[in-house]
Amino acid sequence: MDDPVKKYLPDTPAAWDKVTVFHPLTHTSGIPSFTSFPDYQAAEAIPSPAEKTVARFRDKPLDF
Repeated sequence: MDDPVKKYLPDTPAAWDKVTVFHPLTHTSGIPSFTSFPDYQAAEAIPSPAEKTVARFRDKPLDF
């Protein structure tokens, strides 16, 4: 739970350096919720590998 997200997703932005696995699981990472993006409903039913899903929000600023 204390491992950095970068251990599993090494191509994440520098802003995520202090984000641990615990943070996304508890919604405390500040990573934007892609379910609130305007195109979410259109993309929801389309299978997407983790890298493609992360690419949708990896370059957006953290919410907090």
